[in-house]
Amino acid sequence: MHTAKELVRGAHAHFVGTHPYNGEMPGVLRNALDRLAPPAGDGPLTGKTVAPASASPEARGAVGARASPY
Repeated sequence: MHTAKELVRGAHAHFVGTHPYNGEMPGVLRNALDRLAPPAGDGPLTGKTVAPASASPEARGAVGARASPY
């Protein structure tokens, strides 16, 4: 069984689809990204291309889920 870090490290790019939660990225996803791309810059997501996408029927759509420091 592979860990998330091994799977992320093995890919060239990543597509992250999410929904907004309270106008922001869901906490579980934010926590996962924090663990995969730590501030020190030595995580498996560091230097990878990441394409965020989100959708919502709300008036603002899912802008808050994409407007993240990641």
